[in-house]
Order: sequence, then structure tokens, then C-alpha cells
Amino acid sequence: MKSLVVDSFAFAFATIAVLVVIALYLGVPAGVLSMICSVVSAAAAVTAMVFLIVLKKTLEPIYAIVETSRYRIIKMRGEIDTLKRRVNALEDKIYGA
Repeated sequence: MKSLVVDSFAFAFATIAVLVVIALYLGVPAGVLSMICSVVSAAAAVTAMVFLIVLKKTLEPIYAIVETSRYRIIKMRGEIDTLKRRVNALEDKIYGA
């Protein structure tokens, strides 16, 4: 997710750099140039936020599944340990250790 935000802002700054070069070449006033840079920066921020919201909505169900599976694995490990202790106790009774 972080790389998505970084890519979005890197694209915005690259776009601003290109626009500044073009504006300076064409002789655009500083106020217009500043406004263009502000609009591009705002668009990059909005794009990054939208991507993060979409990713969050996409990843939440997957995270819930992973957490449920993790809980089940931990529970099964506990059950396996209990069964191992029972088997060891039965072996001790059988072999008289």
C-alpha cells in the first residue's frame, strides 16, 4: 500500500516538473503555474486516498479469513499437544515406565 501512495505522489511530482518546464518555455505567469501545481498535487492526493480506501475494503475480508485460520491453527496445536500427552500417559501405563 505504501508503494502505491509513493508511486502516486512520484507521478504527481513528475507531472508538476513537466508542467513547470512547459510553462516556463511558454512564458506562463507564476500565478497560473502555481495554480496548475496545486491542482496536480491535490489530484495526486485524492487518487492515493481512493486507492487506499479501495485496497482497505478489498483486504479487510482477506485479513479476517487469515485471522480466523490463525486462531484455528493455534487451537489445533493445543489439541495436538493434549493428545500427545495422553498418548505418552497411555504408553507409560502400558509399558510400566
